[in-house]
Amino acid sequence: MKKIQLQINPIDRVFFRKNVNFTSDEISISLIDSRVLPTPPTIVGAIRYTAANKMGWKGRGDWPNSIKEELGDRDNLGKLDFYGPHILHRNEEKATMNKNDNAKSILFKLPSHIIGKLPDENEGEDTAKISSLKPGPAVLSNLSSNQDDKIRLLTSSGDVDEFRSLENYYISNDDMLRVLKGEELNEIKLIPESSLISLEEQIGINLDYKNKSTSKDHSLFSRTFVRLGDDCSIFEEVRGLNDFGLNSKLIHLGGENRIAELVKLDENIPINYPSIELTDFTVEESRFNFYITFITPALIGSNYHEIKKLLEDAFKSTLEGASIGKTDRIGGWNSVDRTPNATYSHVSIGSTFFFSSQLEEKEKLMKMNATKIGQNVEWGYGQFLIGTW
Repeated sequence: MKKIQLQINPIDRVFFRKNVNFTSDEISISLIDSRVLPTPPTIVGAIRYTAANKMGWKGRGDWPNSIKEELGDRDNLGKLDFYGPHILHRNEEKATMNKNDNAKSILFKLPSHIIGKLPDENEGEDTAKISSLKPGPAVLSNLSSNQDDKIRLLTSSGDVDEFRSLENYYISNDDMLRVLKGEELNEIKLIPESSLISLEEQIGINLDYKNKSTSKDHSLFSRTFVRLGDDCSIFEEVRGLNDFGLNSKLIHLGGENRIAELVKLDENIPINYPSIELTDFTVEESRFNFYITFITPALIGSNYHEIKKLLEDAFKSTLEGASIGKTDRIGGWNSVDRTPNATYSHVSIGSTFFFSSQLEEKEKLMKMNATKIGQNVEWGYGQFLIGTW
């Protein structure tokens, strides 16, 4: 299947609305935050809209069959398959040395099973202390359906009393590979989200459309926009899409139709995902241990038992434990029907699930790295990387 890798460079600040009700009368809204990255439907919609324009669509009315054959029809993506979005980072020092685009790579949100203690300048510390969690002894819990259905709580070796979850931190492609392999974690470099973006607030006021007055009393609100750093952009991979001259095109992206540049990356210098080797897995008797960590939001079930069954069936393995971040509620806006989309709870980026499996499953598992699992995967949901524990 033809694969196109795209870089999206926002020209201005952008707004990717977090899950806040679109109807202000139903909920009190004083502060509306933006996501750092657009949700899959936002980025997919922008790319399909641009491709349809290049195929002759004027921006109004239904797509003709010739376009639907290439781009699908509304929620049906047809033959299109999206991966992402991700933050694409350009290392200027590496670019200067290599004089090419090999300096571009994906930044990954730190997996949720990685914990640590940030340096305390008052104590003369200059580096973070980092450790990882993994399944411990099996115990009964309120999630157990019977005496034999135990779960393994996550534990960590060493003195980690002061260690905490490291939210809002990213790591490089190389450091993610070190995490996946289970190598020394104190060598990795934590990249704070605040160093990749800047936040800009804008004050607004709700209009009173019913009474046709200019505004409502006591209805001030604040929106937080995101501006990506000069060395950051948005990465998206599309499979099944023909090249309709998408390179160096200006597109509308996110709230207020902000302008961004769409660039097709050189297929001879692809952006790759980190991948461990067969020899990296930890083997215990006739079984081996592995985990998956999500790099895009995933829709894999509404409760523990649904998630457990889906994952164990997909990997033909036993779920041993999990470190799950805050639920990510994703809905959005239907620009065709002019109505909000239904909102669903997704497993958040960085959430990690631990498994054990039979040795004969190792080679099959390796082929699944950087693929997707769950519902709506064609939109980019449910992409994961495989690690060992």
